Amino acid sequence: MKVEELSQEEGVQLLQMLVPGLDMTEKAQQLVQAVAGLPLALELLGNYVRKQAYSGRTRRIIAALERIERLDERLSIQEPQAPTKQHPSLNADLPLSLRAVIAISEHQLPEQLQRAFYALETIPAKPNTFSEEMACAVMNCTVEQFHLVRDSGLLELSSQGRYTIQQTVHDYAWQRLHEVGGLEKAYCRLLAYLMEFGEMYQKEYELLQQECVTTLACLEQIVGVGKGKEFAELFLMYVPFLMSTAHYEITRQLALRAEAIGWEYKAPVLVVRALFYQGQVLQKLAHLAQAEECFRGALELAQQMNNEEYICSALTDLGWIESKRGLYEQAERHLLDGLYMASKYKKRYLCFIFKI
Repeated sequence: MKVEELSQEEGVQLLQMLVPGLDMTEKAQQLVQAVAGLPLALELLGNYVRKQAYSGRTRRIIAALERIERLDERLSIQEPQAPTKQHPSLNADLPLSLRAVIAISEHQLPEQLQRAFYALETIPAKPNTFSEEMACAVMNCTVEQFHLVRDSGLLELSSQGRYTIQQTVHDYAWQRLHEVGGLEKAYCRLLAYLMEFGEMYQKEYELLQQECVTTLACLEQIVGVGKGKEFAELFLMYVPFLMSTAHYEITRQLALRAEAIGWEYKAPVLVVRALFYQGQVLQKLAHLAQAEECFRGALELAQQMNNEEYICSALTDLGWIESKRGLYEQAERHLLDGLYMASKYKKRYLCFIFKI
């Protein structure tokens, strides 16, 4: 099902037309964003606010606007169907609401497949897209079953055989998934898919870019369902891609979280690697003093672990930063120490020291 959404400007104009005389420009912009410009949603919400505005009481108008800010309320707002504007798939005596309209498509599916559909809430909504393979993995269903969901009208076909889910339908799936349960299992399936996908295509950045929004959203959410270790694994797998594609600030924030998880789970290797990535990002952003602090922290912890590989890397990174900051004596000492360890332990990965 292809839904033609209104632009931000068109959506605001529609709301202002439905609620004339009410200064709600800022609120209108927020509502258009919340429903991604879906005309039916904007019409239902605009009509609801207009009815509350008839009384002229500011308190009722404010309460109405606050109500429709909540996802569950937006889906539940309803109005009687006008004889000239009846929904073709809804009985004339039933009130019109977003929930009722979406449920028409949902009820075309077997109950088990309805529950499977709710799991797609874990994938970000339009304009993000996803593959058929990802959808089947998250829904834990066959390709044939997925095609039933596709044909029900709950999804939109995007470019190159990929799919997307409109924001209001996504909100509906979110609410239903929280009602029936299964959120953690759905994220576990998405996580497993992304791990396998990342391992298979770790050097094919064009393919990784297609799933970047979903990957970042998954990283944001899985900590909230108690998957700290899994967060670390997924982050470490995708961080070379994030660095290579200049997602520096996002990488830094994720590395900070990975460091915190490392301390929480008493995983010093994770802490060291997170500090390395923080330092590398800060170096890219020209925050050299902060980068130096990260590399010093990594060196100290690597020495406590007696991990020669990480000690060598920390010495090299630290020396490189110090040379950039004009601290040549310190830089020389750390680089020579790193070179000595590299030659002692035959670590070829440090040959670039000779660039200094």
